Formats: sequence, structure tokens, C-alpha cells
Amino acid sequence: MQTDGNLVVYSNGGRALWASHTAGDKGAVAVSQSDGNFVVYAGGKAKWDTATNGRKPSTGPSRYPKPAFVPCPAPQPPPTTTTTTTTTPPPPPPTTKPSHPDPVVLVPQPTKLPRLRVRVAMHWTWDFGVTRLHRIAVPTMPRNATFSIKCKGRGCRGYEHATRHRLSRLIRELNGRAYRAGDRLLIEITERGHKPERIKIEIRYGKGPSARLV
Repeated sequence: MQTDGNLVVYSNGGRALWASHTAGDKGAVAVSQSDGNFVVYAGGKAKWDTATNGRKPSTGPSRYPKPAFVPCPAPQPPPTTTTTTTTTPPPPPPTTKPSHPDPVVLVPQPTKLPRLRVRVAMHWTWDFGVTRLHRIAVPTMPRNATFSIKCKGRGCRGYEHATRHRLSRLIRELNGRAYRAGDRLLIEITERGHKPERIKIEIRYGKGPSARLV
């Protein structure tokens, strides 16, 4: 039931298969009545119905036009001479296609996902080419969120992730871990229905790591 008042049946590919031709009556509603009739009302008046309550429909255009009939030619009298007469067959009945208004396709607008509210505290110690993650803490973590850390470089261990219930074990493994200069870490916290939070960390030589949200 579209907002323009038209009741349309669409295929899985988005093609209009059938319409009630009630476009233009904004605010129209489709009602399945207790008498077995399915009616489209607009402004308190019936604009279209399925006539399934035992009576003929009184409103709404027909989907198919009335067939066009061509009368048969009159019989020809028998020839009185040997002259051959040729009769031209009647033209085929004209075929007309029902005209339907172009359906209004409503395209859903993308909704903006809310952001996660997560606090991640990381404490580092570094000595020239070796940087150590002295301590990491995640005091606020959503119930259904997933914490993952991906590392690339000489001092990395690949990809690790954990849910909120197993996050404490992963944090114990990360505390005290040593990284090499040039290693790149990506920490990602995701939860269904929210925009993921990503923290990109780059291990530098002789100074603290650089961290930024991406």
C-alpha cells in the first residue's frame, strides 16, 4: 500500500505485476472486511474493492478491457456463372493492452547507525626499536560487542579476537607483549546495529606509538 494511495503487487525483482489504479488519493488505506471483501478507502469512500462479498464491484477501473467483436461476413449466394469470386477474410479483432500508470517505487533511505561508547586505555613503554604494551584495559564494553586486534609486522601474532565474556583472557595475553618498530595494529570493536569503532596504532622507533581513530 503506497503513500500515493495506489495498491501495487511487486515481483521479487521490483517489477509491478498489478495495481488498483487508485493513485492520487494520498492517505488511502486497504481494509480486509469481515464480509470477505477487500476494499481501498480514501476520504471515507470506497475507491476499489475485490467484490468478494457476493456482489458486483461498483467502483474502480477494470484491469482488462472489454473484448472487441467483429461480425461474421454475410453468406455469399452460389455463383451462377463460372466466374471465380474471391472473398477477403475479415480483419482480426484489434488487440488493446490495458494502460496502467507507472507505479511509484519507494526506495528505503539508509539509516545512520549509532556509534559505540567504548573506553580503551593503553599504557606503553619503549626502548629504541622495541615497544612493549605495558597494560591495556577496557573498563566499558557493550554486552554483545566483539573485541579484535590485527597486527602486521615482525613482532606481530596475526589476528586475535574475543567476545565480552572472554575479553579478560585476551587482555591478560596482550599485557606485556613486545612489538617492533614499524608494526601496525588495528583494534576493532563491533556490535550488531552500531557503527564499529577502529583504532589504528603504529609502533615507532625511539618514541611512543601513534594512535588515531579511523
